Amino acid sequence: MKRKLILRSVFVLLLVVCLASPLFCRADAASPSVWSGETASSFAGGSGTEADPYLIKTAEQLAFLAEQVRNGNTFLDQTIRLHGDLWLNDTSDWESWETKAPKNTWLPIGGYIPLAEPITTESAFQEAKKEYGNLYYLKNDSFSYTSSLKSGISQYYVIRQFKGSFDGNGHTIKGLYLSTDEGAQGLFGYTSLNKWATNSIRNLTLSESFLRGGEKTGGIVGICENDIENCTFRGVVSGTRKVGGIVGSLEAESLYGCINEGTVKGISCCGGIVGESDYGDVITKCANKGTVLSEQYDAGGIAGSILNLLLYNCANFGTVNAASYSGGIVPTVSSSSVVSDCYNAGTVHSQSRQTVGGIAAEVESADDTFCPTLIRCFSLTPVLFGENKIVRSVGTAGTGALIRSVYAFYDTSTLASSSTTGKGDSILYHNASDPASFEDFDFESLWTIEPKSGNPYPQLISFVDSAFGEQSAVWDGSIASGFAGGSGTETDPYRIETAEQLAFFAQSVNQGRSYLDCHIRLDADITLNDASKKLWTQSATQWTPIGGREEQPLPYPITNQSEFEEALAKYDTLYYRPSESSLSLTRVFREGVSQYYYQPAFKGSFNGNGHIIKGLYLYGIKSSQGLFASDGTYSSVIKNLGVINAFVGGESAVSGLSHNVSATISSCFFEGSVFGSSFVNGLAVGTVINSYHMGSVTGQQSVSGLGGNHSLFSYHAGSVSSSLNRHPIRYDGSHFVTFISCYYLDKPHLIDPLDSVYPPCFALTHEQMTQKESFNGFDFSSVWCLDTSSDYPYPTLRLFANPENAALWDGSIASGFAGGSGTKPDPYRIETAEQLALLSYNVKNGELYADTYFKLCRDISFNDTKISGWTFTANHWTPIGTGEYVYKSVPTPIRSFSDFQTARRTYSTLYVYDSDNMSYSSVYSYQSQHSAYYYSEQNAFRGHFDGDGHIISGLFSEATSSGLGMGLFGFVENGSIQNLTVTAANLFASSHSSFGGILAGHCVETVIERCSVSGSIGGNLAYAGGLVGYFSNGSLSFSCNHAAVLGNASTVTGGLIGYDVFGKISSCFNTGLVASMQSKSGGLIGSAWYTTLTDCYNRGHVMGSESVGSLIGEVRAMPHAPATLTNCYSSGTVLWNTRSASGSDCVIGSVSAASSSADEVPDPADLCHVNGVYYLDTEAETSADCVALPLTKEQMLSADSFAGFDFTSVWEMGETDGYLYPILKTPTNHLSDQNGDGVIDLLDLLELAIRFYDGDASLTADDLIAMIEWIVG
Repeated sequence: MKRKLILRSVFVLLLVVCLASPLFCRADAASPSVWSGETASSFAGGSGTEADPYLIKTAEQLAFLAEQVRNGNTFLDQTIRLHGDLWLNDTSDWESWETKAPKNTWLPIGGYIPLAEPITTESAFQEAKKEYGNLYYLKNDSFSYTSSLKSGISQYYVIRQFKGSFDGNGHTIKGLYLSTDEGAQGLFGYTSLNKWATNSIRNLTLSESFLRGGEKTGGIVGICENDIENCTFRGVVSGTRKVGGIVGSLEAESLYGCINEGTVKGISCCGGIVGESDYGDVITKCANKGTVLSEQYDAGGIAGSILNLLLYNCANFGTVNAASYSGGIVPTVSSSSVVSDCYNAGTVHSQSRQTVGGIAAEVESADDTFCPTLIRCFSLTPVLFGENKIVRSVGTAGTGALIRSVYAFYDTSTLASSSTTGKGDSILYHNASDPASFEDFDFESLWTIEPKSGNPYPQLISFVDSAFGEQSAVWDGSIASGFAGGSGTETDPYRIETAEQLAFFAQSVNQGRSYLDCHIRLDADITLNDASKKLWTQSATQWTPIGGREEQPLPYPITNQSEFEEALAKYDTLYYRPSESSLSLTRVFREGVSQYYYQPAFKGSFNGNGHIIKGLYLYGIKSSQGLFASDGTYSSVIKNLGVINAFVGGESAVSGLSHNVSATISSCFFEGSVFGSSFVNGLAVGTVINSYHMGSVTGQQSVSGLGGNHSLFSYHAGSVSSSLNRHPIRYDGSHFVTFISCYYLDKPHLIDPLDSVYPPCFALTHEQMTQKESFNGFDFSSVWCLDTSSDYPYPTLRLFANPENAALWDGSIASGFAGGSGTKPDPYRIETAEQLALLSYNVKNGELYADTYFKLCRDISFNDTKISGWTFTANHWTPIGTGEYVYKSVPTPIRSFSDFQTARRTYSTLYVYDSDNMSYSSVYSYQSQHSAYYYSEQNAFRGHFDGDGHIISGLFSEATSSGLGMGLFGFVENGSIQNLTVTAANLFASSHSSFGGILAGHCVETVIERCSVSGSIGGNLAYAGGLVGYFSNGSLSFSCNHAAVLGNASTVTGGLIGYDVFGKISSCFNTGLVASMQSKSGGLIGSAWYTTLTDCYNRGHVMGSESVGSLIGEVRAMPHAPATLTNCYSSGTVLWNTRSASGSDCVIGSVSAASSSADEVPDPADLCHVNGVYYLDTEAETSADCVALPLTKEQMLSADSFAGFDFTSVWEMGETDGYLYPILKTPTNHLSDQNGDGVIDLLDLLELAIRFYDGDASLTADDLIAMIEWIVG
């Protein structure tokens, strides 16, 4: 025993030692492969396209890229992607590299490259100039151009630029070392634009690195003329002038989402992100968390110097120090720049009292052209001059500078009152935690006050820990495969009901379809993101604009006139390149030209139909941004649309709604923030009629509050900020504008002095904006309304603000039915909505109507669905049977233990009433002190409801509390529903409900036949189906769903049934859209357990991300009780994880055992028997183990293709509504519940046989055979 113990101890010890050995360590813990100093001969793979980029996997391949660029390869329009982290040096001692160089020195990718041979004569200089182009020489630490030989200079340089895109792919480059007196230093020395101005350096971190250079030295790029996105620097970068953690000199374009966590130091013009920005566009969503040191002057947490730039939504958390002109964001707001919505919580230090500020040390004076602008900023921490603390957001301010809503926090517990000496500041004492103290701050999309973060004062949402936020995305970015319906005509427009369909619309436009002369209609409000969630912009789903600015190449060559005409018919307008730098319109095929281009542009009519798009989020540094972003000279119409809770930003040509100068915008509004560098508009350009914008519009130049070149009967309420060319309605340099009855909320600096040449528009005070009389020309009888009791005090469009009352039923309940006794021969008759509400009321209160019969005798309309926005005034329906528990008295007295036990055998659980708590409590033994005992039942409808072919329309339910079922019927048990149509239903569970279906939420042992529904159902449901949410041990036949079934992230969705157990479903179909963001989704059934599916089809689109099928999302069964699919097909399209597909993985998303052990996993073929199941083959990706049979479109048109289908009594080929594939024959009443007992069984067969032999002429022998087959199978 002792020997075994010793051996065991030795074994454990050896195991520990072995596991600690590098041989047993994980691969990601192994020592990195450090650059050898050599250069590879090629990339790791790829062809350089965006879809197939060049791949870099080693430092040697990165050096190959640098060598290629230095030798003249610009990689124009090509993409390089980093495939892993790289080590250029061993970084164990990187912090000592300033005095001790490591092994490898980096030569930047691009920059000023020295010529190999010295030049000493003018003739040699001119020869070199012919060969290389412009030549440069080094003067001190910067490069200068020269056109001739300079005396005493023999070393000349040529510029080599990288003009491609570099995607770091989230990886890190470590150990970069360079040390030189030359300028333009960085990982990249010099980068420039491609011909489309779309290339960028992105998603890259440079860490544990040391860079020393001359002028224009940056961690990532020395001189940058292209966009940079989501890059981080951790290390030390030093230079002389214009030194930045990310970029030394930004000479065009923009930066987004960049972070400096390193040390930046130089003589002057030093910035945490950018050393100098000279004619850049936008720097946004950037932060400094490191240290910025300038020996002489100009240090900024974000930039050391800015010119002609918008700096927006940036923050400093680090240390900024300069002898003079030191600012938390920038040292100086120049005359042509705008700094907006920035935040300082770092340490800012200067030796001069007048040249230090928490936001900026100085704001320059305005002149006749420019107005330097600093707005909506907050400095939390005091600044230092010498050892003295002062409260100051701005050091000095010039004459005429616009400084508005700029605040500094004054902590009276640590600072004396004499410390408040800033210029243009609003000093906050005790009210810095109150959003109302910060005028014009956007506390919805940009700013927040989140005490739980440890900071009870305003912070920028972009830089607050996401742990304090909430998930805001409602739309997950997925794209439908088509519209909800329609043909695009004015009378039958393409219809959009979901965000996915709106995204499909955008995608189709961006791929070249212009919808010339077509009509699109929004048929539902769409929430892209929930702006009520905390920090909503952090987790919001980004919108891709409808249309784009840049022309795109056709994906195929054109070789003759016939091919050109086909392409022209598809794209409407084609372009070609007569030269590399120009693009020309052409209407004919050009000999020798095979590459043509199209412009993504919407050219049709979009009718919002009184609906609203909520939570539009578009944030980046691309040009041409907005809901519709097309820029061009083509006609389009956007009308009757509202956008609220919006945040839209980009570079140039940014409009909240649309940026098409030839568009007509009518009866629209946009509420939210809009920003960009230039040509920025709150609503839209073009012709704007009866519309308005509410919110801030911010840019560097050419900024408009509304935006319409021709604006009529419209207004802007908000702020407009720009250093150059701004106007509350529309700025246009040509002044070709028209304003008729246009108004704006009067705020300072909204109109430039030189803009007096514009037509008149009228400034109104807040009080005037709340009065109808102020808006001369506005039609307040039919277009506008002004509701002084609402939260929004200014005029709104009547279409949205005060829709006509749509309720036809006022919610009242009848005192009795129209007649009848509830028996099968004499059912209770229902003729009104009030009588149907009585049925709901009685079931809710415990009258379950077991084996009781009802008949609908007339059509019922709850709400007038023809009224635009009818759901705003619709009456809410309470389902017939909510599934709640009802307590009833035990009918026999309980006076002894024996009585108690007898009652328990009948009712299982007994209850007593607690009068103190007014609640029922379960008891499990006799209690003599109680004289009354109760049992519980769920309030389920247990009767039989015959719609008798009638229609119920306008059913509306917006569940605000949890419940078992949502629908016309909530919970049905041992009952039946037949011969009923429900149209134009709108059901949405705003709070969590278990099950939802337009016909019924929850059904147990229920028969449903000959029922049809349309409309929409969705929201926070566990299971959602067009007809039934949860279906157990029932039968569903001769029924269909035309409604959209839309689930949230966890909803299981199905066109007919969300969740089915042991159901028999036959002769049913779905045409509606079925979507679930992150759960199971099926065209007919979302989740099917032991289901029998016969003679059914789906023609609707199905979307989801887990077990998605065009017929069934998931099948669960066992070999002894398999699911079966017989004689079914699908022509619908599945979108699964944003991938269009067909095949078994889409007809049935997944098949698995209902229960199994790890040792025994059944074959899926034993769990689901498939016979005669087909799908339309769209030539998309299909599963290799396909259990359904593919048919082409041509094969789908022939009955012969569907082997096993009964085209005599069950199926026929479609001939109407443009659908030509098989459809189900309209059923007769023969195959139905003949005796009304809720099931089709031998008794029904007997009754049918008696009718047949009695000479019923409507019956044939085939009807009897069909009944027998139904009962048997």
